[in-house]
Order: sequence, then C-alpha cells, then structure tokens
Amino acid sequence: MKRSLPKILFIIALVAFGYVITNISPKDVHPAGLLGFFLILYILLVLAFAATLFFIMKLITPVAGEVHILSDKKRYLLAMILACAPLFLVALQSIGSMNTQSIVLVVAFEAIACFYLWRQA
Repeated sequence: MKRSLPKILFIIALVAFGYVITNISPKDVHPAGLLGFFLILYILLVLAFAATLFFIMKLITPVAGEVHILSDKKRYLLAMILACAPLFLVALQSIGSMNTQSIVLVVAFEAIACFYLWRQA
C-alpha cells in the first residue's frame, strides 16, 4: 500500500488537473480555485520529479554498484524542491513579471535549496 500511494495520488491529481484545465475558466473561478489549481499542479510535479529521480537512480545503480546515493526521504524532499521552480515560473508568468532577472532568481533559489538539502539530510 505504501508503494502504491504515490501512483494512486498521481492518477487522482492527473484526473483533477485534466478536469480543471478543460472545464473551468480562470476568469470565472474564485481565488481558492486558483490555489487549488496550483496545489494540484504542485502535487503532479512532485510526483513526476520523484519518479524521474527514481528511474535515474535505477539507471545509475548498475553502473555505480549498490551505492544508494539518494534515500527515499531525500529523493522526495529533492522532488519537492525541484517542483517549486516550474510552479514559481507559472506564477510569475501569470502576474506578468517574467523576465531574465526573475528566472535567474528562481534558479538561484533552487540551487541554494538543493545544496542545503544535500548538506542537511
């Protein structure tokens, strides 16, 4: 059950995301609805990044031996950090302040957060 929970959550979030994208207009929704959209998007991105990191680890393990570079906890924390970048960029685009400086700041934030995670966890 513990291993299938992310898969079930991903399917539920994907269905909810598809429903929101196809049936709801942004101009007709309450601000809480926009928050829900960003929450669903964040859940999808976290699970997608976690799956990507899992498959990368599966590819690296035969080459590097049985060395586990990322534990499950660290993999999910890293996925949470990496999922923030596209979400920040979508939010910046939606308020119309996407420029080179804001992209550099998002990348710098991601780099600092990943470095902090790597050193602490």
